[in-house]
Amino acid sequence: MKSMSERLAFPMYAVNDEDTQALWRAVRQLLAARGVVEEDMLSYQVPEDLLTHWRHPALLLSQTCGYPLMTRLPAVQTVGCFHYSAPGCEGRNYRSLLAVREADGGQTLADFRGRRVVCNSPDSQSGYNVLLKMVAPLLRDGRFFSAVAFSGSHRQSLRELQQGTADIAAIDCVTWALLQRHQPERWRGWR
Repeated sequence: MKSMSERLAFPMYAVNDEDTQALWRAVRQLLAARGVVEEDMLSYQVPEDLLTHWRHPALLLSQTCGYPLMTRLPAVQTVGCFHYSAPGCEGRNYRSLLAVREADGGQTLADFRGRRVVCNSPDSQSGYNVLLKMVAPLLRDGRFFSAVAFSGSHRQSLRELQQGTADIAAIDCVTWALLQRHQPERWRGWR
């Protein structure tokens, strides 16, 4: 780990730095009250390489997407699950939104046959695997989209839509809600 502060991290929805740091400080304080936090955990930073971070033997507490948790992190122990208040995230249900530019003429997923999709990561349930399931009945000769690109994050997928290098993306509902709350002017022009 680059820094021992990465022993405690909340990288999945770090949209607003102030909120993320407040969560980190609150959890650190609760852990310190129980004698868990060490002196070297004085500042917060988002880990650069999430798989390395999640697999590090010194990791104390972090946050992961459910798909890598179930498929790539057998040594990680689940201690809890966040419950978010966001449209599309009701009770145990969680969904992805298909985002397209407002000016795009496509109305249904089928309208995007032969178009370009951008996904955050091949190990993302909300940004990749959900699309695989949705396009499966629409495949022709094993294909649906003309091109599939991986951006590295839901935010970057939206940037690629804005730049016109992709036509559609699946964005998880929590990221979408946080972007609308904290950066609404930057993320206009979607439907």
